[in-house]
Amino acid sequence: MPANLNALIRYKIINSCFYGGRRRWTIMELREKCSEALAEYRGRYEVISERTIRDDIRIMRSDILGYNAPIEQQKGLYFYSDPVIQ
Repeated sequence: MPANLNALIRYKIINSCFYGGRRRWTIMELREKCSEALAEYRGRYEVISERTIRDDIRIMRSDILGYNAPIEQQKGLYFYSDPVIQ
């Protein structure tokens, strides 16, 4: 599977975790969710690195791909500052 498709899947999963503001997420929880989602597509489970998740959040916050996601961090927990953003 191409690496850029993996990244798009991770962005989608991270967005779905933050959407609605139901809860706040740690990096480890986001790693687990993304690893599970990619395992469904690839057929084998591999843990995503913490650095990869942090880079994904950085890219989603920026204008590099046009996301400009309002991702905030407080005490190691990540969430959308505006929970209705899709």
